[in-house]
Amino acid sequence: DETGKPDETTARVIRALALGDRYVLTVKHAYEIWQYLDIKMLRCVVHDRIVDINLRDIVVTPINESSLILLTFPANFPQFKKIIMFFPTELDHQYRCPSTGTVVACGKRIVIVPVPITVRTQTLEIAATSTGASHVQITGVYQYPTQAGGMCGSLLLGDNLNAPILGMHIAGFEELDRGFAEPLVRETFLPLFNGLITDIPEPNYFPVTDSRIDLDGTIFPVGSVGKAMAHFSPKITAIQQSAIHGYVEPTTAPAPLDPKDPRLPPNSSPLFKGCEKHGIVTKNFHPLVLERTRERLRTHLFSKCKPLRSVPRLKLTEQQAICGDPALPFCDPLRWNSSEGYPYFKFRPAGETTKKWLFKLEELPSGLVFLGYHELLDGIISYKRKQRRLGVVQPTIFVDCLKDARIP
Repeated sequence: DETGKPDETTARVIRALALGDRYVLTVKHAYEIWQYLDIKMLRCVVHDRIVDINLRDIVVTPINESSLILLTFPANFPQFKKIIMFFPTELDHQYRCPSTGTVVACGKRIVIVPVPITVRTQTLEIAATSTGASHVQITGVYQYPTQAGGMCGSLLLGDNLNAPILGMHIAGFEELDRGFAEPLVRETFLPLFNGLITDIPEPNYFPVTDSRIDLDGTIFPVGSVGKAMAHFSPKITAIQQSAIHGYVEPTTAPAPLDPKDPRLPPNSSPLFKGCEKHGIVTKNFHPLVLERTRERLRTHLFSKCKPLRSVPRLKLTEQQAICGDPALPFCDPLRWNSSEGYPYFKFRPAGETTKKWLFKLEELPSGLVFLGYHELLDGIISYKRKQRRLGVVQPTIFVDCLKDARIP
């Protein structure tokens, strides 16, 4: 349209498969048509969420002897789980081809078609089109008796396989009612994830549908925590009046914390509105600009910000990290009056006002001595340390809250 965004009345839908991280696989002729039509913007639809992507921000990688193309999306596109372990290996394609399977086409609704599967022995030729798609020759494709306009990018799944994602639909012959899928070979895509940490287990959430809120914007919910573990923000300020209160006319007041605050419009929540800002994505910068800026900042920090401690590769003991060390500059103890963090504050014993309950401490004239952890914290720390040694990244949950501060 006139703003440069996709016009939904004339848009063409192209299916794609997120392989993991921000790698996306789709049919090559789709990208060629975008180039031919001089498309500037893509609208990516994931469930009911929409992300607009400038085509120039996408890194395009052709795949040799393939009718598919690999797209690397920019940072405002969500990251996905790695799924290439569900692609058969090259040997699987050669010796374990199933005779039956399913074609799955995802769109506004999901279409599932059971099909018999055979391997096409002749070379498949796809003619060039007047809309920019090039001529393609490909061998070893799967064929099955179903096809329809707009099916490209659908997936062919094999029955009774540990790695069932056999291929991606690339073409069809209408007169023969026959569709073709190019095999997806695991080894082709393994190098994409070299050096990337992809072993990140997710907590056991409740379904997203149990959530009490639904935030607008580019936000991709993964689950809900349930009522028992939900975080409830205070609705009353903890800011105390100063000694000069009543003598000097204030120019600020505590910010609203309660949706019922009379200063707010009806039916508005400051926390809800604040969380929705996470869905306002920034514009992407060119990678060369980002790299140049990163190098300048790095050089500036090294030249201007000299370390105040000269101890190389300092590793604090648990005693130092928790209780501090007067002999070590800037090695302060934990701030005991701050929150334990999620989810530990949900388990704070009655009568406790600080987070010292999480630690076994002895108070001596020289200061606090660390003796051990509370059983709850000890079990979690031991488990996470063991998992990290195995290279498994542990999930971290942050709580969004309102800042209890004075505003004009």
